[in-house]
Amino acid sequence: MCTTSGVWHNASRLKFGGRKMKRKHMNHIQDIIRRLQLGESERRIAQDMQVSRGTIRKYHQIAKEKGYLENPGVRPRDSELKEALGPGVQVPRQPSTVEPYRETIKGWLEQGIEMTAIWLRLQENYGYKGSYSSIRRFVHQLEPVEPEAFIRVHSEPGEDMQVDFGSVGQLYDPVSKRLRTAYVFVATLCYSRHQYAELVFDQKVGTWISLHKRTFEYFGGVPKRVILDYVPRHIIVFMCPS
Repeated sequence: MCTTSGVWHNASRLKFGGRKMKRKHMNHIQDIIRRLQLGESERRIAQDMQVSRGTIRKYHQIAKEKGYLENPGVRPRDSELKEALGPGVQVPRQPSTVEPYRETIKGWLEQGIEMTAIWLRLQENYGYKGSYSSIRRFVHQLEPVEPEAFIRVHSEPGEDMQVDFGSVGQLYDPVSKRLRTAYVFVATLCYSRHQYAELVFDQKVGTWISLHKRTFEYFGGVPKRVILDYVPRHIIVFMCPS
């Protein structure tokens, strides 16, 4: 919903006389009809409601055709009024940028490939420019899941950063010029949800440290706490030797 000149509108439209007009909120349509029943002029109603006289005139004609003005004080039911106005025109949905890759994605999902890996493969193999969120929404449409109950944990700006570091399957390594197991490092600031992601071909401790260094340089600072969501066991042992 949005407001224009103090009058509420919704996104639907109705056809009238071969033209389309924005449909007002039902309460405002009822108010227009009530004032027309009382004999108020189209000009006065348009001025008070801050809409065009043409809009009021169109509702006036509908009210005449349906006999709403013959019984002052008797307000038509909302369901009856909606039927008189006709169905609203649906706003066409923008096709998903992921739709052209539907069958490819379905095949990868059947192989157990995770969404992050799907996103990276589309970028590398097909030049996909869309966001990870688009991939996630599309996959959820293909595989609807029951909503999970969760407790939202509040984090202050600069306080927490969550880290994932997992395999995304076999990808082409331009250095060795062969397929190798690839890993994606994803760091997410818990407050802003800003992310840094990088693809690497090993999970060595030195690589782990370098990834954090580049992450902090990218964000322009270091958070108070790093939360390890999914990382290899040998890195956990390195971080927590005791």
